[in-house]
Amino acid sequence: MPSAKEIKTLNAGERRVLENIRTAILNENAAHSYIIEGGSGASRLRCSLYIACTVACENKNSDGTPCFNCNQCRKILENEHTDIKVIATDREKEKTINVEKIRSLRKEAYVLPTDCDYHIFIISECEKMNVNSQNALLKILEEPPENTLFLLCVPSKEMLLPTVVSRAQSHSLGRTTAQENEIIFREKFKKLSDVSLRRLAKMQCIFDKIELDASDAKVIDNAYEIAKQYYIDKNYRIIENLPSDKGDLILTLSTLAVSARDIALAKRGADNGDIFLFEDENDLNSAQSGISMRRAMELYEIFSRAAERVQGSGNISSIMSELFADIRK
Repeated sequence: MPSAKEIKTLNAGERRVLENIRTAILNENAAHSYIIEGGSGASRLRCSLYIACTVACENKNSDGTPCFNCNQCRKILENEHTDIKVIATDREKEKTINVEKIRSLRKEAYVLPTDCDYHIFIISECEKMNVNSQNALLKILEEPPENTLFLLCVPSKEMLLPTVVSRAQSHSLGRTTAQENEIIFREKFKKLSDVSLRRLAKMQCIFDKIELDASDAKVIDNAYEIAKQYYIDKNYRIIENLPSDKGDLILTLSTLAVSARDIALAKRGADNGDIFLFEDENDLNSAQSGISMRRAMELYEIFSRAAERVQGSGNISSIMSELFADIRK
């Protein structure tokens, strides 16, 4: 569960959505059900917990925002609140939110809350509900008990049945800009250098479905050094420097793809604001000096395809062998 500090660090899309819902709550005009779509899974959960705290907080600020310090807020953030539940899969045992979980939720919803005025159910991975689960949920969305709030988190509402979507008010987090991400990361990761922060913020625009952190900044910085070895030093044995961890490997290959994109854009005379990794003008000039725009675009496709294949649980050894052959052409 995110901490109070993480929940208070909001991006522009989150602020917009929360302002709209908070206003409805304060005006006693809130819907029974909300769909929160877009952004990363962490972003959707963060918004949902913020809304739960807004409803239950015992010591709201003058603008209606939650304090995050009272007993109610603390229990929500520590996942210990008896009336406010987060429903998700057990990642080690389950791949779907089965119908039994939704039926159990329905039974709880019809019992009066004991610790605050509302029952709040946050379904954090709605995309993992099968048709039976969604139909079971629909029954309670059609006739919800009083003082019950459902928060449905999903990458896209298109992943839900149209009948479920029709019973909830939808809010989209949208995509954030690099500048917005940098403001957030500067607050969260105070020990990162300015250059690392800017790279991380720009890469977050690409990885909009997951939330990058300080450890990812190190992976991105290392990938940038690998890119320089390849383009500037003409070291074609960069495979030897790739990380063994699968997640880090995907991020590294994706960063290498972005480095090829940077070079292609530079060859076309793009503005510096469009360049993600090569902030040093000398490095960028050296990197693009011995490569054509066509080859840069080919490398973008090569690194992107390798990242997708690794993510798809392909044979990593085979993928790396093919990658080594492709980048030496």
